Amino acid sequence: MSKFVAYTDGSYDMDTHYGASSVVILDASETTPLFQRAAARYIQSESKAQFSQEQELGACIRAVRSVPVGSELTIKTDSQYCVKVLGGEWEAHANLGLIDTYNADKRQRHIRVNFVKVKGHSGNKWNELADELCRQAVNSLIGGGPAVLQTENLCK
Repeated sequence: MSKFVAYTDGSYDMDTHYGASSVVILDASETTPLFQRAAARYIQSESKAQFSQEQELGACIRAVRSVPVGSELTIKTDSQYCVKVLGGEWEAHANLGLIDTYNADKRQRHIRVNFVKVKGHSGNKWNELADELCRQAVNSLIGGGPAVLQTENLCK
């Protein structure tokens, strides 16, 4: 069974109404980045918390979709919401469609997922990269560039 580590992040800015999600896939030793993807979009939302959670969930879905079928994946995120809801500790009352998509993808692709909560903005190199990728995607979209930035996926 192939093992991978994913760092994920999601964000939403109420002032600009831009949100983004990102994933960085690494080898199991966390030394070699194999894939990174960030996507940004504009959305008028009244709830920063709600849309940030949607972006965080989207990043976890992308992580599951980015590794080979049958892999073991450790998702490291600063989102307590994702860790607790997707890890089965909290019952979800919102974002049910995204949670269903995550669970269906995980089941259909036979991906074993473990979650690890990391502290955001604490100097963790890969968590900081995931955060920076969100910023880059938003800046690209605002500047008239592409909404999706990604590298070739070497995990497949």
